[in-house]
This record gives sequence, structure tokens and C-alpha cells, in this order.
Amino acid sequence: METNDDILHRYESVSFESVHRPILHRLPKRQLKIIDIGSGSGRDSGYLARQGHCVRAVEPNAHYRTEAARLHPSPLIDWADDRLPNLAKTVQQNERYDIVLISAVWMHLDQDERCIAMPIVAGLLNPTGLLVITLRHGSKSRPLRMFEVSSPETKALAAA
Repeated sequence: METNDDILHRYESVSFESVHRPILHRLPKRQLKIIDIGSGSGRDSGYLARQGHCVRAVEPNAHYRTEAARLHPSPLIDWADDRLPNLAKTVQQNERYDIVLISAVWMHLDQDERCIAMPIVAGLLNPTGLLVITLRHGSKSRPLRMFEVSSPETKALAAA
């Protein structure tokens, strides 16, 4: 059975650039305000902070948050305990972001939770902000709950 540390190691073994190659050109040199929802190992938050961006790294798993902060220490990262679909603590802060990043998280929400989460996530964006959601498809053999999710469904939710 895969442990939390195994999962963190697997996430850290793949670079931000290889996972997010399609959006690299969308990251301007000026400082952005970014929220990384489901930040896991902190790989993405760490990369973005090293590029000079201010990042709110949202992760409900306390072990992941602790390890992520150890692996990617930066004064530009605010490590936060919150979770989809409601992001109650994050919403209370009434902040808006240039980029909302949800990488390999969306498939852990069932269809009803995705319907709840999308307008909340959209409400976190600045008017000209960018929403980035990566979807993972494949084996559900891991102990984490996973649901079928498609690009067309996700695009339709975002469009609404």
C-alpha cells in the first residue's frame, strides 16, 4: 500500500516544467498572486515562489503541508489548511488571484462536489485571471478516492 511519503516522493520526482509545459508561456515575468489548491508536496508552489510569485498553497493533509513547507521553504508561500469543494477558510479571506492552479486534484471530487467547487474556484479569480485544472485519468487502485472526470465536463462547468 502506498504511503503518504511514497506519494510525496512520486510528486517530487516530476518537475513543474514537465507537468505544466502547456502553461509556461502564460506565466509572465511580473509577480503574480497564485493559489495552488491541493498543493500536495509543494512542488508547484515551490517552483512558482522561486519565480518570484506570491503563492497561497492550500492542502488539507497536515502531513503533506508540513513536508511541503520543509521541502520548499519560502517567505512567498502561505501554507493553508483548507479543502475543496467549499474552500471555506480561503473564501473568508476575500482574496482574488491571477492564477488558480488545481493540479491532479479535480478527479478526487465527485460530480456533485465539482458542481459546488467550480463557482467557488471561479470566484477566486481576478477578472483577467487564468484557471488551470489538470486532470488525471487511469488507475483507481490507489487508496485515494477517485472519480471519472472528463475535459468536456470540466470545460462546461467552467463556462457556466
